[in-house]
Amino acid sequence: MVIGAVAAALAGAALFALAAVLQQEEALRASTATLLDTRLLWRLLHRPRWVIGIAADVVSAGLHVLALGLGPVTLVQPLGITGLVFAVPLGAVVHHRRSRPVDVVAAVAVLAGLAMVLYLLTPSTDTGGTTTSAVLTVGGVAVAVTVLTLGASTIAALPGKLRGAFLASGAGAAFGVTAVLISAILSLLGRPHSGVLIGWASLAVVLLIPLGYLALQNAYRAGHFGSSLALAVVVDPLVAVFAAAYLLSQPLPTAAGRLTFLVISAAVVIAGLGVLVGSPAQANPIPADPESANCQHDEGSGARDQAVDGERNQGAGPEVLLEESHGQVGADE
Repeated sequence: MVIGAVAAALAGAALFALAAVLQQEEALRASTATLLDTRLLWRLLHRPRWVIGIAADVVSAGLHVLALGLGPVTLVQPLGITGLVFAVPLGAVVHHRRSRPVDVVAAVAVLAGLAMVLYLLTPSTDTGGTTTSAVLTVGGVAVAVTVLTLGASTIAALPGKLRGAFLASGAGAAFGVTAVLISAILSLLGRPHSGVLIGWASLAVVLLIPLGYLALQNAYRAGHFGSSLALAVVVDPLVAVFAAAYLLSQPLPTAAGRLTFLVISAAVVIAGLGVLVGSPAQANPIPADPESANCQHDEGSGARDQAVDGERNQGAGPEVLLEESHGQVGADE
């Protein structure tokens, strides 16, 4: 069971990485008037590479659900962060950039530090069960936080990277809670008098998945691919651990020794993310949408023509301007 859960989670993480790279490139090229455009997903559905990414995501989600059915959330979600290991070098290859050796070290540091964080946060005992109020609280808070994150990202004063961080964090939180709710649904199947609870959990999942995807696609457009993906895959398991602890009424560690190691491990993760954020290998390529390029070309040509006419008219004498004026009147007639 554990080996099957690990295999399914790793395969799902690899497919998620492939989907992320394909979707990020197409999301950048999609023409949209504003950053947070709710029609973005509809436009992206007309792009073949993005659709291939969605297909990879669907298979990845299926493998993730299988892994959650075979193993606990605290095992499956940490394995999801291996998607960062696959995605960072894959993104460099797709965008024809070279990864620095320090980027590889940073990715390993993030994975090692986060693995230790999750190990230290993992509760050792199960002291309760899932309740309707807990599902409503976790699902409602997750939906509200994701919506607020999407709204906050529209503030014009936010720099691109910070806006991308907001969106990626919201997406990671949505996906983390979704995993916990799916795990709860799987554990409730077949139990008597659990229909209402399963219904509420399913509703929250249906809301969180599109909200999470909208946030993630806009994060790829707004910020830095490496840091956006890193934040999403880091926030996801961290939120999942706390959500699972609340849903199952499991205690979190309070011992001084474990808390010390927890702070150190978190510092390693933050340092690794800082290196990935500054990596030139994962920087967003310049959008090259043909329609946008044509519009910019037309606008630029019009502006240049007006500038040339203005300079010519300023340098011309009254006789020349009068002659042109008569010529224009004749053409109109």
